[in-house]
Amino acid sequence: MKRRDLLLLWGYSLPVVAISVLPISYEADQSLNEINIVFFRLDYLLHTAIFLIWGLVAGLCIIKVSENKQKSIIVFGLIGILLAVLTELIQKFLPYRGYNVYDMIGNVLGVLLSFGFWMIILKKKRIGD
Repeated sequence: MKRRDLLLLWGYSLPVVAISVLPISYEADQSLNEINIVFFRLDYLLHTAIFLIWGLVAGLCIIKVSENKQKSIIVFGLIGILLAVLTELIQKFLPYRGYNVYDMIGNVLGVLLSFGFWMIILKKKRIGD
């Protein structure tokens, strides 16, 4: 993996983890919980978006350098799901953060959406070859 790609991946991954474990003021947390878009709270959609972007960035970095692109995307999809679950589970043990299973579902959904995107792209590319 090129240094630039590695920096991009870590440059996005580290803030994702930091946002998950650093304290957030009660007022900021509550304001996100009170905003609804259609039937979903804004914070659930943000969890999905954060991990969707992570998966797109990770997939882009992997596709550039991997010999077996499909296998690499599957491995990174599994790593992404693990990251998505762990960043929420760790909040269960932090006194200043709150664990929420719906946040975890949003995290995993973002990874799955990006995984699906890359699988479709790889399938279309293979058909076009």
